[in-house]
Order: sequence, then C-alpha cells, then structure tokens
Amino acid sequence: MIRLESLSKSYPDGELFSNVNIFINRGMRAGLVGPNGSGKTTLLRIMLGQETPDSGSVQKEKTITIGYLAQDIVAGSDQSIIEEVLAGYP
Repeated sequence: MIRLESLSKSYPDGELFSNVNIFINRGMRAGLVGPNGSGKTTLLRIMLGQETPDSGSVQKEKTITIGYLAQDIVAGSDQSIIEEVLAGYP
C-alpha cells in the first residue's frame, strides 16, 4: 500500500502540483501519464524518497516495490536499455 496525502511541490519558476492525493492498494499497478513538465518524474522521485515535497506526506509499506527507470543517461554505462531496465528488478 502506498498513500500520498496532500502533496505539493513548487520550484522558483512556479507551482508544479498541489494537493495531490493517491492511494494504491496492495496488488494494484499504476502508471503516471501526463504532458511534459507536469510533475510525473518529480512525483515518482518523491515516492522513492529521492526528493521531498513542500507539503504533504508519503506512507508506504516496507515491502512495497516501485519500478522506476530514471530518465537521466548514465555516462559511461555500457549496458543496453533492456539491461538497465532488468537491473532495476532484482
């Protein structure tokens, strides 16, 4: 289970999102879809604990697995895209 409650995030050039509430129960799968710049990556990074929201909270079970392939290209990586994806799933 993962619960996002009243999440908000802004940057100096403006608000990215505000008052986001999401609940994903055990066994469910979810995807984020939206236009570029709408905050999809930031929201995932907050769920992963790589970034902090301006307000709100993230609650998740310790056993939860979030599949995420970063958009950033790793300099010097000699792995194919498939190998990079599979490396994220132990």
